[in-house]
Amino acid sequence: MLYIYYEDKEQLLLATFYYVSDQVIDAALDSFSRGKDLREGLRRQWHTLFRIGLERPELFRYHETFTHSAWMTPEIQARNESRAANLLNAVDQGKQSGLIKPVPFPLLETFMFRPIYHLVQRCLQGSFEGTDEHIELAFNMAWDAVADRRNT
Repeated sequence: MLYIYYEDKEQLLLATFYYVSDQVIDAALDSFSRGKDLREGLRRQWHTLFRIGLERPELFRYHETFTHSAWMTPEIQARNESRAANLLNAVDQGKQSGLIKPVPFPLLETFMFRPIYHLVQRCLQGSFEGTDEHIELAFNMAWDAVADRRNT
């Protein structure tokens, strides 16, 4: 029955990833767009993504597993970057204005966004309490890692 909808298991995996990834990206973009400035937008995004990770851990686990697998291709990465263009453009503008360190995006992603996945996993394992205070503290630490303090 499954192969009526999908040609093979690869197509099923890809369709599932697109579904999951779109949900995560849409939530991130929605919360980000409600911020007054870049820092506030990223802070809102952090809280939203953290909440999704705790409420729907299967989404985060699948997204993380797929992203770090051989299934993740440059074409899929480009598709996701295209969907998240507003956020990526805002980060680029932050780099140009001196608000964010002028470093390659993979470094910014590692220090700004990847901690969310790690901390959500720790919460789900019971070794970290994801209170609003802890999430805010973690965001501030991530922001400190990417903010360009030379201009402030």
